[in-house]
Amino acid sequence: MKQDADIVEFEGSRVSQVVFIVLSILTTFGFWLVFRASEGIVDFAINGFVVLILGMGTYLMIDQYRPRSGPVVTLSPEGIRDVRVAPEVIPWSAVQMIQPQRNIGSRSLVLTVDAGTVERIGGKLEPPPPGVSRPPGPEMIQINGAGLKVKFSALSETCIEFAHRYGHAKVG
Repeated sequence: MKQDADIVEFEGSRVSQVVFIVLSILTTFGFWLVFRASEGIVDFAINGFVVLILGMGTYLMIDQYRPRSGPVVTLSPEGIRDVRVAPEVIPWSAVQMIQPQRNIGSRSLVLTVDAGTVERIGGKLEPPPPGVSRPPGPEMIQINGAGLKVKFSALSETCIEFAHRYGHAKVG
């Protein structure tokens, strides 16, 4: 974690990034071996589906956690930027709520932001299921604590402090 006046930068941990990538590849390879040993059409179909899903997950994991030079998460008076989420800064004025969340094996901050913010900053939203339109209203952005050189508690506390100092976000 680097601090420079009102800017705090969190760098990625190369070790954890490489571990995530290697484990993803090994898991996919293990299921591929099971897939090759499948007998019968049902086993073949189920194992093939699992290998396909794991392969896509591995690709996303490599894209998300590939080693990067420079800071991964930056907090400044203007807003928060996570290069894994969007190329631009998410302004504090657009952040309505910050909610620490625990998922299986990882912790993250969920930022509820004004409608249209994700598109303005060049970020990605998961597409809605086919035939379902995205409801109008706030959008959610997830800042994952995994893969950083800092404990989640430091990321969370610093982010909440910046949100209170420079924005109007509530903590959930």
